[in-house]
Amino acid sequence: MGKQNFEHVRNFLISAIRALHQVGGDKFRFALVRYNSRPKTEFKLNTYPSPQGALSHIRAMSYDGGGTRTGFGLDFLIRAHMNSASGSRAADGVTQMVVVLTDGRSQDDVTEPAHVLHLAEVEVFAVGVQDALDSELRDLASKPYNTHVFSVESFLSLKDIVQDLVVGLCGAVAQNRYASVVSEDPVTGGGTGKMGRVTLFSFLSALVVGPRDIIFLLDSTMGGTLFNASREFIRRYVNTLPIDPSTVQVGVAQFSTDARVEIDLNTHGSRDALAAALGRLRLRTGQQTVNIGAALDFVRTNMLTPDKGSRFRQGVPQLVLLMTSKRSSDSVDEAARALQEMGVLTVAVGTKAASEDELKRIAFTESVVHMLKDFRMLLRKPTIVTDGLSTLSGTVVIEEPTETGNSLVLFY
Repeated sequence: MGKQNFEHVRNFLISAIRALHQVGGDKFRFALVRYNSRPKTEFKLNTYPSPQGALSHIRAMSYDGGGTRTGFGLDFLIRAHMNSASGSRAADGVTQMVVVLTDGRSQDDVTEPAHVLHLAEVEVFAVGVQDALDSELRDLASKPYNTHVFSVESFLSLKDIVQDLVVGLCGAVAQNRYASVVSEDPVTGGGTGKMGRVTLFSFLSALVVGPRDIIFLLDSTMGGTLFNASREFIRRYVNTLPIDPSTVQVGVAQFSTDARVEIDLNTHGSRDALAAALGRLRLRTGQQTVNIGAALDFVRTNMLTPDKGSRFRQGVPQLVLLMTSKRSSDSVDEAARALQEMGVLTVAVGTKAASEDELKRIAFTESVVHMLKDFRMLLRKPTIVTDGLSTLSGTVVIEEPTETGNSLVLFY
C-alpha cells in the first residue's frame, strides 16, 4: 500500500477506536493483526486494559510491505487470538467482531477461515480499498452485507466510512446483547471443533439506554392489518424502554397527504400511560397518497420543538422512525436536509411500493434504511429497527446492560 497510504490506515484505525471508546468506554477491547505474506500480532485483546494503550501502539507502528495472503492471516487470527488465553471473552457471551481491511485480491483462499468465523458467530466486517474484489469481501463478511461490507476507492476515503462502520459494529453488539453461549471449544484453522450455540430473544428485556426523543411517523395508507402490526411493534418496543421526561420520550404521528399528531413527546410521562395511549391509537383513513416531504416538515416544525417536549437544545438525541408503504407524491429532499441540519437521526422502513432510493435520501445514513415484505416482519425481527433507535445519537451511542463489554479485532 505504500507509506503514504499506511498513514491513512493508521488514522482510520485511530478514528475507529476513538469512536468506539466514546460509545462504550472501556467495555470494548481491541486486538490488531497485520498481514502480508506472513501475519503478525501487534497486540492481543488482553494486551492493553484501556484503548489508550492500543492507540499509542498504533501511533508507533512502522510500515511493512509484502503480499496479500488474507486467508493465511485469518487462519492465524483464529488460532492465535480467538481464545480465552489471548483475551477473548466469547465464553462470557461477549460479542466477538473482526474488521478485515484489504486493498487487493487475496493470493490464497479466504472462504474456509471466513466460514469458521461465521460458524462461531463472529461478526465479520470487510473493508475493501481500491482493487479489493466485491465477491471476496462478501465471502469474508457476515450478513447482512449492507452493514458488513464497505468499499472505498482510495485509502484517503477510509475516513468517510468510520461512522457507518461504527454504526454497524454497535448494531452487532445490540443484536447480540442478550445472546448466551451454551458451549465453546477451541476453534481450529481447519474448521473443526464444536461452535458455541447462540440463542437470541425475540424482544429485548428492558434496555438501559440514555436520554432520547423518538418520533414514530406512520403512513396511514398502509391498511388496518399492517397498521395494527406497526402499533403492536411500537407498543412492545416502548415496554422495553425507561419512559419518563428525563430519559426516553416517545411521540407518534400519522400522515397521508397531511400529517396529524397522535402523541406528543411530552404527552405521557410513564411507560404505562404511553402503552395505554398506544392501545387507543386508531388508523386515520381517507386519502391514499402520501406526502412524505410535508410529513417530515410537520414533525420538525410541530413536534420537535421545546413546547412539545423536544430536548434538542439540551443535546438529547432526536430520532425519527419513518414507516411508509408508498413512494412520496411530493419532494423529500429539502425536508430531509432540514432534519439533518437540525441534527435529527432519521431511520426509514419501507414496504410494498415505497422507493428505496427515496428512503436512502431521507435517512441520515443508508445503513438505517430497511426494506421489508410488510411491517408484520417487525413483530418477528424487531431488532432490525430497534437496534438503531436504542443505540444511535450524534455519532453513535450504546449503553450496555451488563459489565461484560465487547471484543473487537482490527485486522489488516
